[in-house]
Amino acid sequence: MLCYFKKTNGSKLVWFREQTKANITFLVIRNYSLKCDLKTIHSCDNGKISSKLFHDLSDNSLKKLTSFFENFIEQNEEKDWDVYYESGVLTVNLGQYGTYVINKQAPNKQLWLSSPLGGPKRYDYNTKSKEWISLRDGSKIKDVLSTELSIITKKKIELPSSIDGE
Repeated sequence: MLCYFKKTNGSKLVWFREQTKANITFLVIRNYSLKCDLKTIHSCDNGKISSKLFHDLSDNSLKKLTSFFENFIEQNEEKDWDVYYESGVLTVNLGQYGTYVINKQAPNKQLWLSSPLGGPKRYDYNTKSKEWISLRDGSKIKDVLSTELSIITKKKIELPSSIDGE
C-alpha cells in the first residue's frame, strides 16, 4: 500500500491512500509532497529500545540537527533566522516562514516536530532502517525537513542521513 500526495488547483496538496479494493480517501493538507511505503511504518519498534538508547539516539539526532540548522542559516545569510538548542528542545526561527520546534518525548520514545508548513508530527525510531519515521504516514523526519526547507529557500536542500542518531 502506498500513500502519496497529489497537487490540485492552486497551492493545495491532497493526500490519498490506495487500498486493494480501490477505496480512495482524500484529505487536504499543507504545502509539500512525499512518497512512503507503509510497510516501513509497521517495522518501527521504539517500544523495544531501552530508555538509555532512546536518549542517546535522540540527543545525537538533535545535536546533528542543531549543527545542520546553524550551517543552513549561515549559508542563507538571513539576519532574522536563529537556532537554539537546550534541554532536548531544538527551536529554529525562520523569520517570516515561521518556527520549527523539534523535541524528544521520553515517555513515548519519540521525536516530535512542530512545523510551520506541515504542522505537528511524531517520529519513532526504526532500528532496522535506523531512521526516525512517522507511524501515521511513513514519512522520515529528514525527508520532511528537506522538502519543507527546499520550499522555503526555493532550492534543493537535503539533510544528511547522519541526523538519524547513529
